[in-house]
Amino acid sequence: MKTVLLIAGLTMILNIPFGWWRKSVPKRSFLWFTAIHTPIIIMFWFRHAIGAPWNFTVVALSITSYVLGQFSGGWLHQYRHN
Repeated sequence: MKTVLLIAGLTMILNIPFGWWRKSVPKRSFLWFTAIHTPIIIMFWFRHAIGAPWNFTVVALSITSYVLGQFSGGWLHQYRHN
C-alpha cells in the first residue's frame, strides 16, 4: 500500500509543472502534446523500475493523480497570470 501511495503522490507532484507548461503553450500544438505525454513516460519508467504491481488500484490512482496534477498545474498557471 505504501508503494501505491508513493506512486500516486509522485505522479501528482510530477504533473503540476507539466500542467503549468501545458497551460502556457498553444492548445493541440507539439509542445502541448509533449507536456501531456512526457510525465506518462517518466511514471511508466518509475513504476517499472521499482517493480510496482499493475493492478486496478495502482492504475486507477495513477490516472487520478495524473489528472489532478495536470489540472492543478493549469489552475496555478491561470491563477498566477490573471
